[in-house]
Amino acid sequence: MSKLILPESIEFNDYKGFTIKVDQIEGTETFLGVAMNQGSGESKAMFSAQGNSRNEVGRELEKYIDKYRESVKPKLIIN
Repeated sequence: MSKLILPESIEFNDYKGFTIKVDQIEGTETFLGVAMNQGSGESKAMFSAQGNSRNEVGRELEKYIDKYRESVKPKLIIN
């Protein structure tokens, strides 16, 4: 079985309205990630995390996003 080789920079699929991008810091074993929301009519939010693996950084960003979503009141739209 061969190893999966990933590029240095990875952009994950949309997670609850946020785009997550994780990069390895050049010359180190540390990863840095950023999550930004892209929703229209929604206030801009951005989170960052640092860790020893892509998965660790992704999980940390997902925790931040989940906490943010809990604190934001849903908007009622009546047509």
